[in-house]
Amino acid sequence: MLYESFQQDLANIAKITDDHIITHPYPTTVTPSWLGEEMLSYTKGGGKRLRPALCLWSAALVCDNYQKALPAAAAAEIFHTWTLVHDDIIDRDATRRGLPTAHTSLAQHARDSHNTEDASADHFGLSMAILTGDLQQAWALNFITEASGTQYPAHTTLTLINRLLTHVYPILLGGEAIDVEFEHREIDSISPEEILRMLEMKTACLLEFSAQAGIVCGLELDTFDHPLVIAAGDFAYSAGLAFQLQDDILGVFADETKLGKPVGSDFSARKVTLLLAETIKLSNAEQNDFIHSLLGAKSISENDLEQARQIMRDCGALEMIQEKAQHYIDAAQLNLQKLPNSPAKERLAELAEFMIKRNF
Repeated sequence: MLYESFQQDLANIAKITDDHIITHPYPTTVTPSWLGEEMLSYTKGGGKRLRPALCLWSAALVCDNYQKALPAAAAAEIFHTWTLVHDDIIDRDATRRGLPTAHTSLAQHARDSHNTEDASADHFGLSMAILTGDLQQAWALNFITEASGTQYPAHTTLTLINRLLTHVYPILLGGEAIDVEFEHREIDSISPEEILRMLEMKTACLLEFSAQAGIVCGLELDTFDHPLVIAAGDFAYSAGLAFQLQDDILGVFADETKLGKPVGSDFSARKVTLLLAETIKLSNAEQNDFIHSLLGAKSISENDLEQARQIMRDCGALEMIQEKAQHYIDAAQLNLQKLPNSPAKERLAELAEFMIKRNF
């Protein structure tokens, strides 16, 4: 059971990070002003703030003033945010956490402000959302550079930026490319190993960086090649894979009011999850045909969704994914043992458990 104090501390991390982001002047320098406002919309819409938590609690393992890593934590969160803005364009999603996605909101701006017709307004929204994400990329780097010489030395600044540019960017975007390519392949041709590799690249990589950045800032390092940095990264990497597997489970089994997005939308979007791949692999011919009939469907009834859930239970796919997620959490906890003992270490252990016990 997750402790109430953990939930409160995670909420405090979210508030510290959000305050730092929302009060930051960078978006106010953007013209036109509505573009700068859109840069903040996802932050104001809420979220778990796992990346800032990993960063700040990792920093607290190695230094007393863990908030010296706050610029890096904010950078990780905004870096994550621009990927969401672009991902929503790629996935053609109209809402996120029950609110309009950036391209949807900006298309509505064109309609309201310029009486733009629907097709042109939609193109406007897509174009401006791309620019929003581009600006957020610059903003993420700005969070790091402006702290140089005050929160941490210049060599740490360069180390963080170099890691983002040469490691995180190509791996994360490569994972996104593979994920998009999956949509154009036959489902049965996509192996579980390929899916796991995509998840490592698209999700685990940035979570790994977030934890590593906390250690790098806390110790004011000029390298990511340090035993504590490696251990923190390995912890977050494994926990991140478990997080994504739980996300895939929730996409089918969650309470929609808690999840913040339509349950079963992964079927409609023909999203290739490990849960889906294992279901197809383990189910019988009749079950397999039914699962395939849901893929790409514009609407899925609650009865059909419940039948799909039962197939996932009966064929053993759900249990297999739950066991795999627990395996990754166990691996994460082993890596955590390599890090210094402190209250922050307890929070990181609880954060790992949260990854697979959450219902949203």
